Amino acid sequence: MANDKLLSISEFAKLAGTTRRTLIFYDQKYIFKPMKIEENGYRYYSYEQLYQIGFILGLRDLGLSVEEIEDYLGDSSRDALNKKLIP
Repeated sequence: MANDKLLSISEFAKLAGTTRRTLIFYDQKYIFKPMKIEENGYRYYSYEQLYQIGFILGLRDLGLSVEEIEDYLGDSSRDALNKKLIP
């Protein structure tokens, strides 16, 4: 990881197909944290995090609320996602 280039929030948002505001919101909700936050508040992300944010954005597209995603990410059981998606 030490040799991987970190992306600025704007670069990462563009690659992820989302907005800076969405990334900041998910950071504030403790759903998706940047790899590094500088003392000046600048957020940096790794390429490896693109899969995770893509998954989170996909859950939102499926209609899960931020609270449901937070619950799912905190649940270690194998069928946690099924509990959220199947009524």
